[in-house]
Amino acid sequence: MVAARRAPGGWESGLGEAARRLLGELAALAEPLPLALVGGAVRDLLLARGASGSARGESSAVVETRRGRPDERRRGAGHGELDLAVEADDAALAALVARFEERLGPCARRHPPFRLCRWEGRGDEPGIDLSGARAETYAAPGALPRTRPATLEDDLLRRDFAVNALAIVVAGPRRGELLDPGGGLDDLAARRLRTLHARSYEDDPTRLARGVRFEARLGFRLTAEDEDAARRAFAGAAPDAVAPSRVGRELTLLLAEPDPAGALARFVELGAGARWLPGLRQGSADDVRAAAAAALAAAAALGADDDLRAALVHAATTRPERAAERAERVALSSRARRALLEGMAQSRRLERLLREAPDDAALVRAVYRAAPGTLLCAAAFAGAEALERAARARRLIDAHPPLLAARDLIDLGVPAGPELQDWLARLAGERAAGRVADRAAAVALILDRRPT
Repeated sequence: MVAARRAPGGWESGLGEAARRLLGELAALAEPLPLALVGGAVRDLLLARGASGSARGESSAVVETRRGRPDERRRGAGHGELDLAVEADDAALAALVARFEERLGPCARRHPPFRLCRWEGRGDEPGIDLSGARAETYAAPGALPRTRPATLEDDLLRRDFAVNALAIVVAGPRRGELLDPGGGLDDLAARRLRTLHARSYEDDPTRLARGVRFEARLGFRLTAEDEDAARRAFAGAAPDAVAPSRVGRELTLLLAEPDPAGALARFVELGAGARWLPGLRQGSADDVRAAAAAALAAAAALGADDDLRAALVHAATTRPERAAERAERVALSSRARRALLEGMAQSRRLERLLREAPDDAALVRAVYRAAPGTLLCAAAFAGAEALERAARARRLIDAHPPLLAARDLIDLGVPAGPELQDWLARLAGERAAGRVADRAAAVALILDRRPT
C-alpha cells in the first residue's frame, strides 16, 4: 500500500477541455490550501491509464465529466461534475466557498453538517462538489454520521471502497501527489471492491447497493470478506435504521444500471432483499432476475418513465398482500405507489380479462379503460405471461390513437355513461384489429350500432 506518490503525467487530459480548464482555475483560487480531485473521477482516470499509470485510451472519466456521473442524474445544464475536497478549517472553507462563488455563481445547495457545497454545471462546464475534508463517526449503526474537520487522508478513509479512496492534489504544497491511504491502486489492478474497515456495512448499509452498482459497471467483484460482512450487516439491526428515502434512492440508482435485473438479483443474493424488499416472493436470486427482467422489458417496450419502471419491478417481485409495506420501505413516489397499489387491488380482475381475450380486438377492448400504470402493475403481480399480454394491449392502444372522441360519439347519438365508454373501447379494439381504418369507417360503425 502506498499512501502518496506522484500522479501520472498528463492525467488531466482525460478530463476533457472544459473540465480541465475549470479545474485549473479553481485550483488557483484555492492556493495555498491543499485542494484535491477525489473519488470516482480519479478512479476512472487511473483505470483508463491502467492502475500503473500507462496510457490506455480515453478514460471513462471523460464520459463522467462530459455526460454526467453514471450513478447520478445529470444536474443542471452542465455536463457531469467534479468532486473536490479541501483540507481547511471552517473559516478557511467558508472563505474558499466565497471565492468559488465569484467564479461559479451562488452555491446551489449547501449541506453544512457534511461541509459540502454544490454548484450546477453551466454550458460545457461540469458541476462542482466542494467539501471540506472530514472524518466521520457513527452514533448508531445505519445512522447519518457526525463529522469534524480532518486531513485529506482521513477524508479518503471514510469513503465506501478503497478504489474510491483516491485523490490527486491540485493545489497547495502537495500539488501533484496521488493519495492512496487505503490501497486502492492495488484493488484497481486486481479489479476488486473492498471496504476500508470491518464495520463499514453496519455503519452505512447503503454501501452494499453502491458496491453492487460498481460491480455491474466496472466489472469488479466484492471480496469474499466483503460479501460476508454485508450478509452479517443485513442480518442485524443496521438496515432498519436507514430512512426509506435513502433506501429508495439507492434502489432507483440500482435500476438505472445497464443490467438492472442482474444488479437487483445480486443485491438479493448478498442478503439485502429480506430487509429492504419486504414481501419478496421469489425464492432465489435467479428468480428475482427473471421477474425483474420481464418487468423491465415491458417498461422499455412502452417507453415507461422512472416512476412506472420502478412500480413494475416492485409489482413483479412483491407478494400482493405486502405491496403497501414494500411501497413504504422503498419510499415510492406518490405516482408509483398509486400504480402499485391500484394494480394490486385490480390484479385478479385484469389478469382474468387478459387471459380470456381471444384476439387483439377483445384484448384492447377488455383493458382499454384501465390506467396504463394500473394495468401493467396488475399484470406484473399476475406473472410474466399476463405482463406480456398487458404490454401488447398497451402497444396496440398507443399505436392507434382514437378516431373519434367522446364528444363525437355523443353527437352521433350515443348516450353519455357506460354505453359511451363501451363504444370507445370497442372502437379502439376494432381499429387495433384493422377492421376500422379511418374516421369514416368509425362513424359508419357507430351509426349502424347494434347491441354489444
